[in-house]
Amino acid sequence: AGREFDSRGAHVFSSNESTHPSTSPAILMGVYFGKLRVGVELPKYEVISKSARGYEVRRYHECVAAEVVVERGSQHKGSDGFRALAGYIGAFGKPQNTAREAIKMTAPVVTQSLDSGEKIAMTAPVVTAETKNEDGEEGYWMQFIMPSKWTMETLPEPKDDRVRLRRIEERHVAAVYFSGRAGEEVVRRMEEKLLADVRADGLTVKENCKPQLARYNDPFTPGFLRTNEIWVVINKPQAATVAA
Repeated sequence: AGREFDSRGAHVFSSNESTHPSTSPAILMGVYFGKLRVGVELPKYEVISKSARGYEVRRYHECVAAEVVVERGSQHKGSDGFRALAGYIGAFGKPQNTAREAIKMTAPVVTQSLDSGEKIAMTAPVVTAETKNEDGEEGYWMQFIMPSKWTMETLPEPKDDRVRLRRIEERHVAAVYFSGRAGEEVVRRMEEKLLADVRADGLTVKENCKPQLARYNDPFTPGFLRTNEIWVVINKPQAATVAA
């Protein structure tokens, strides 16, 4: 099944919110096979334009994310961050939040590598973190986008001190799709190409924003069925800027 769009170019998804008696993580978290979505909500956005270079420009609505900064490790594995966030929403058992309320999983899971010694500006829609630990090792941040029914005021507080909630403002994103495993070399090449294509189309990356890896599958999905994207937040494009 392909993607469906409404008259504005926005993704259209069914609102099947029925509960399932199974406690399988794949059921709780939803499944995403290739471009087929089953039981998982995506952040709301409209497609503003599509570039002949293979990416599209989207306007994402304001949302709330639960996020964690992991001081050691790689976003290409990311198991420590995933476990902390999955615990918060109750994907694998009792929800680790003050209301003990399960929160439906959404897609994608968003990660970004942290370069040693770098701080990411707090005003950007990405995490601010001291990125160099005492051993000089790199780490990453990871976000779960919360379902649209939740707000900063209604979400329960995390019990895990590493998990925090953040309001993400409306933003414009250049996004390019790829399938398979999101290995380090593949992601690096995709990031470089997206940044080059954005520049070639006369678009500018928002200050302090770096490419992000967006993964639409849980860790149990076989590599050949995985759906991924590279995102980068850009300044609002002028009309007819992107090559169609």
